[in-house]
Amino acid sequence: MSDESAPPATSSAAVTQNSVDRSARIGWGRAVLATVTIAVAATIMLVYVPNAVLTRVHGFSRSGRVTIATVVFSVDFIAISILLRRLQRRGAI
Repeated sequence: MSDESAPPATSSAAVTQNSVDRSARIGWGRAVLATVTIAVAATIMLVYVPNAVLTRVHGFSRSGRVTIATVVFSVDFIAISILLRRLQRRGAI
């Protein structure tokens, strides 16, 4: 005999999935604003900053400036990746 008045069993995975679905919903305006902000920040960090290192640092040889610009680019790329992952986890993007 089954007890038909008992509530259906829910797994913790189903509850977690529902909470993720609710937090993942953002409006179009917020999505566009986040995309533009991320694109501008990434462009500045990944294009203009290494370029500024190459053109404005004069105390090093060419290979030294390239090495510094490469390290700056790599650190910026990793920082952007970590920042985007944190924003995604919080449901901001």
